[in-house]
Amino acid sequence: MSKIISLKSYSRIHFNRKNVQQLALKIMNATAIQQLNDKLKSLPDTLVQEVEQFIDYLSFKNSQERGITDIPQWQKDLVLDRVNNPQKPVDAFKMLQELEDDL
Repeated sequence: MSKIISLKSYSRIHFNRKNVQQLALKIMNATAIQQLNDKLKSLPDTLVQEVEQFIDYLSFKNSQERGITDIPQWQKDLVLDRVNNPQKPVDAFKMLQELEDDL
């Protein structure tokens, strides 16, 4: 015996403004992605590569504007240590010679 669901049971679902806005944004994003995908399919491979590089540039620019960096903490610590404890630069040729001498 199947149960009939009345409209009253659906009244428990509350659609507040935030939920509606999030849903609308997801739909718009999906539509925009589909439109971009369709346009990309029509481009030659060389232009697709340029578009990809431009998107990378925009992502980098956005992360810089927001102050987000992907530099690992250990690297930040190393640079800060070198700034606080400056040393003379290492001569690469001298270092290579020392490595060869050790062998």
